Amino acid sequence: MESNSQSSSNSQTISDFSRWDAFGRLANRGFITLKVYSVLGRLVRTLMNKVEQPGSYSVTFSASGLASGVYFYRLRAGSYSQTRKLMVLR
Repeated sequence: MESNSQSSSNSQTISDFSRWDAFGRLANRGFITLKVYSVLGRLVRTLMNKVEQPGSYSVTFSASGLASGVYFYRLRAGSYSQTRKLMVLR
């Protein structure tokens, strides 16, 4: 995943996620969730919530309707979980 992503536009690409092999591809078929939360822990958006086959994936997150500030996105794939910071700038 791109960490500490910053953007002055209204969309942000979150890529390179899930259980990765050495080449940056999803190594095993599995259920993936990718969610964006406010700093208070409130769910803002669900970007992915499905089973995916092995491969490379990316998701474009539109920050339209969100205030400037810090948000967090959490990726879960099987027992793997990772949380990163995302900044929305206007």
